[in-house]
Amino acid sequence: SVDTGMGFERMCTVLQGVRSSYETDLFLPIIERTMALTGGDEEHYRAHQVAYKAVADHTRACAFLIADGILPGNGNRSYVLRRILRRAAYQGRTIGLTKPFLAQTAAVVIETMGDAYPELRRRRDFILQSLTDEEERFGRTISSGLTLLDQELAGVAPAAPLPGKAAFTLYDTFGFPRDLTERIAAERGHPVDMAGYDTEMEAQRARGRAGAQFKRGSEAELWAGQDLPATDFQGYGSLTGQGKVLALIVEGDEAGEGHAGQAVQVVLDSTPFYAQGGGQVGDTGTLSGPNGQVRVTDTQRPIPGLIVHLGIIEEGTISLGDRLEAAVDAERRQDIQRNHTATHLLHRVAREVLGDHAAQAGSLVAPDRLRFDFTHGRAIAPEQLREIEHRVNEWIRADTPVGWIVTDYQDAIGRGAMALFGEKYGDQVRMVTAGCEQGDFCSRELCGGTHVARTGEIGFFRVLQESSSAGGIRRIEAVTGRGAEEWALSQAGMVREAAARLGAPPVQILERIDGLLDELRQQRRQIEHLRLASGQGAREALLEQVQSLGDARYLAAKVEAADSKGLDELGDWLRDKLGSAVIVLGAVLGEKPQVLALVTPDLAARGYHAGNLVKRLAPIIGGGGGGRSDRASAGGRDSTKLDEALAQVPVFLSEVGVSR
Repeated sequence: SVDTGMGFERMCTVLQGVRSSYETDLFLPIIERTMALTGGDEEHYRAHQVAYKAVADHTRACAFLIADGILPGNGNRSYVLRRILRRAAYQGRTIGLTKPFLAQTAAVVIETMGDAYPELRRRRDFILQSLTDEEERFGRTISSGLTLLDQELAGVAPAAPLPGKAAFTLYDTFGFPRDLTERIAAERGHPVDMAGYDTEMEAQRARGRAGAQFKRGSEAELWAGQDLPATDFQGYGSLTGQGKVLALIVEGDEAGEGHAGQAVQVVLDSTPFYAQGGGQVGDTGTLSGPNGQVRVTDTQRPIPGLIVHLGIIEEGTISLGDRLEAAVDAERRQDIQRNHTATHLLHRVAREVLGDHAAQAGSLVAPDRLRFDFTHGRAIAPEQLREIEHRVNEWIRADTPVGWIVTDYQDAIGRGAMALFGEKYGDQVRMVTAGCEQGDFCSRELCGGTHVARTGEIGFFRVLQESSSAGGIRRIEAVTGRGAEEWALSQAGMVREAAARLGAPPVQILERIDGLLDELRQQRRQIEHLRLASGQGAREALLEQVQSLGDARYLAAKVEAADSKGLDELGDWLRDKLGSAVIVLGAVLGEKPQVLALVTPDLAARGYHAGNLVKRLAPIIGGGGGGRSDRASAGGRDSTKLDEALAQVPVFLSEVGVSR
């Protein structure tokens, strides 16, 4: 058991007679592809060996991580992947690769290692697309991040450290891993204040822990200190049972008994109630004893092995030691089970339609709907979504049996069972199967939840929507059973209501809507034609209101305008038509008065000033404004004074110092 350090790469180095693992056929093809992308020669490679080797090493690591189902993210394994991927992308930039390139270097990894590691070939498209997506995201942020870094370093004395707060902002806002910030800063002659960075990071973690404790911590702490045996869960085979009260919390405090109207948490030695876990919500129902009854509103597992019933005492009293009849809400549980088994079918079918990369990344199994998150880099095409829905319903109609066994983990994996990446499993696991006795359908998953006995019990599966949940994660929301029935009835009701309002049979709704849309388009065209004609007439009428004042002409008029843009367009039209004039227009926009003044170039050159004119008019309408000599505007509060303001235009124009 001595580790000699003679790993695979060093063995290759010896066997191939080279001095470095980067000269073996494990890395050399990747480096050569990178050189082809940069257009560099041997001299360029020797001058930038560190960057070339980093790209090769990180490309290989990224390809294998994504093949294993990890996607770039902000936590745990996902963050490790994001860090090395972004380091590779940055190193590529240092040798002239300004566009996404990692998909091309990763293709070499797949070509050279795909025979030994078939998952690379199976997930080729997903690997390459995931790399490109993340590299593009990094490209969009790195420019902004580098700008901030330049600004921060500009204010730092030569060789002085970059402040830790700035380094943390680069991480928190722009996604710069700290080692990337250190590398860039070092290249520019500055260390990084890592103590300050760690202080900022710890402050953020403390905020996160405080939030988590607010949500969950108190419950876990409440039960962790109690010496209670693991609850015997009987809910796989029955929805009713008996259990002895081992612990009782009333209104947040330990107690010997609780009374009607009080909120309680009850622990039994045995229960058919399923506690929330694995995406499946907790059961509801009743706990009935000799002296009282509890309405259970939720079931939780605050610590491993312990099932806690949360609810309200509806009548009488509940005491420690009571033997209670436990009854799960059967109809609700059946709805949940339909959705849970449908989630397994959806998982299997999504992998068939989209590819093996479509691995579960989260789920919610509730009585009214299911929500399934899975790894996939882009929106699902409508035809693919229809195919997924069709195949799930085909499986449901096949009415295949659903069963489960308890076996050891390696045996389950050997049989092809799907395990959720990142989940912790013991030596003994529960493997749920659906349809594996028939060749066309088979789902095997490690799962502790409850399920229907046959797929036909699901009834019908309907996708409600598909959307993005996070980077590289898609989400499907769907309904089954009674939920699907309610959805269908709701849709049918809307169709009937629409048909009644349109005055057409349901089968002719689309035809009727198309006809109405055609009519609407025609009417809009007519309205626009009339508006233009009316507006042109109103514009022409304004030209007749032009008056003379000394050696200049002016127009002061109250007009109609939809918005300030429309007022500007009208002013420009009048200026172009008149050629030489002072134009002052007033309009009420959104119940507020607005004044626009324009002076043609010849009059502006002779001293007429639109900005000075507006400054005199604005106080009259209770506002302020100003502008250039050729164009100015003002807004106010009192639209009733607009006519008064316009009436003062010739007075102000005639005053020395205003017009000249």
